[in-house]
Amino acid sequence: MGYTDKPLQIDERWWKAGEMQKIWPAEFLRAREATCVSACDRFLDADYLSDSIWLLSRGGRMTQAILMYSKRTLFPVLGELTAVPVPVFLKRFLLSAPVHAVHGLLDDVSVMEAVLYPLGYEPVARTDYYLMAYDDFTTVPECSAHVPGLPGLTLRPAQISDYKALFEMHLSYELEEVAVNMKRYKPELARLSLSRILEREEILVAEYGGELVGKINTNARSFTRRQLGGIYVKPSYRRMGIAQVMVAAMRDRFRRERIPLSLYVRKSNVAAQIVYKRAGFRTVADYRISYTQ
Repeated sequence: MGYTDKPLQIDERWWKAGEMQKIWPAEFLRAREATCVSACDRFLDADYLSDSIWLLSRGGRMTQAILMYSKRTLFPVLGELTAVPVPVFLKRFLLSAPVHAVHGLLDDVSVMEAVLYPLGYEPVARTDYYLMAYDDFTTVPECSAHVPGLPGLTLRPAQISDYKALFEMHLSYELEEVAVNMKRYKPELARLSLSRILEREEILVAEYGGELVGKINTNARSFTRRQLGGIYVKPSYRRMGIAQVMVAAMRDRFRRERIPLSLYVRKSNVAAQIVYKRAGFRTVADYRISYTQ
């Protein structure tokens, strides 16, 4: 995987999509949405004053690849390409728009790492994931709705009055699963993230004895899919089956509407992978987030 400085072919060109040219990138992303929910989410919610969507087209209309830049993150969706031409004007854009992270399929991120390295970007951290999906509505894996030893455990949608407890769990989740450098991570980032989730996503909490002990939420949406994330159980309540019950409950909530689900899980997190597989999720691809700053 890599890139090339050779000129574009005569029938190829990069162009920047505006708000009035949504149909071509939409068709390209929709055909691949199972492997790029996060990119689709940014596309559907794009702010064309601050975000940029670059398309590599061939033959005038056929989209070959998309590079989406949003909130200092680059989302490459390269389709079947194993290398991309990078003309001077696109290099200038990548130099002028600070790229703090590259987010996508492992192969696509690897291509962009090779593009960015000569421009002065060097990965400071990489997190590799398995991309998993639940889209088989014909069978429902058996998963108990009860947690042995916690007979009073209840699951319910989050409420505004839960904010303080939710924030504490969300901050802990961000520090464990998201932060590249825990010492430099600012709690305000967790507040912004949680505010966004409460505003536009769905969040389910697990409550026991009046205490919130776990949470799960959606964190992105594509054309027909939703993505799960933010799955967290307090340390003293782990390995009791709470995560399994929360995942199954969220799965069933979307299964009733026949909405497929996606998620990505660290390759090192074997316990979480077992939970998702028991709930009917299957591994579909390798995924990576590469942090450049």
